[in-house]
Amino acid sequence: MPSSYSLPSGRPACTACGLRLADCICAELPRLELGLELHLVVHVGELVRQSNTGRIAHRVFTGSNLHVIGRADQPIDWEPLRADDRPFHVLWPSPRARTAGPELLAEGAAVVVPDGSWRQTRRMLVRNPVLHDMRPLALPPGPAPRWAARRSPGAGRYCTLEALILLAEAVGHAGATAPLWDALAEVECRLMRQRGKPVNAAASRPRRGGRPG
Repeated sequence: MPSSYSLPSGRPACTACGLRLADCICAELPRLELGLELHLVVHVGELVRQSNTGRIAHRVFTGSNLHVIGRADQPIDWEPLRADDRPFHVLWPSPRARTAGPELLAEGAAVVVPDGSWRQTRRMLVRNPVLHDMRPLALPPGPAPRWAARRSPGAGRYCTLEALILLAEAVGHAGATAPLWDALAEVECRLMRQRGKPVNAAASRPRRGGRPG
C-alpha cells in the first residue's frame, strides 16, 4: 500500500503520484534511463497538489534525485547541486539558454529542474545563487502544452513531466517516449475524472513518433 496524505475532501491520496489511492498509477508507470544526472527541486507546496507532475517524473526517470525546497524545519542541501567537474544546467526558458540536444549526453551534463508554479520557480532562480549561477537550458521548439490539469501560461510552458519527456526526445530517446506520453495522458484522465470534469483523452495522447498531437 503506497503512503498517503489527506485531500481537502478527506479522501486519501498517494504521496508519490498525487492521485486518490483507488486510482494510484505508480505500479503502472513506465521507466526511462535519461542518461543525464537529473535533479528535481520541488517546492514544498507542490507535495500536496494533485496537479504536480514532478513527483511522477521522479518515479519515471530512473536514477533521478528529488530535493524539496521551502521546508522551514529542513533546509534544502545544495551541496549535490554545486558544480565541480560536471557541467550543471537548469531547465529554464531564458534568452541566454542553450538548446538541449544529444551533445548533453557526451558532456556528462547534470540537469536541474525547478518544479512548482512559474512564479515559484522564478523565485527559486532569483533567490538561490546555486540555481542562479547555472547555465539555463531550453527545450527545442515543440508542440503546444497538453497538460490540462493546470493552466499553462503559454507556448513552450510545460508541466514538469511533459518538459522532461521533451528533453528525453531532444537528447536522443525519441523512440522510447511513447509510453511516457501515454502515462501522462492516463494521469490526466484519472485526475480529471476525480474532479468531475470532462475527459479528453484523445487530445492528450501522442501521435505516432512519441509527441502529443
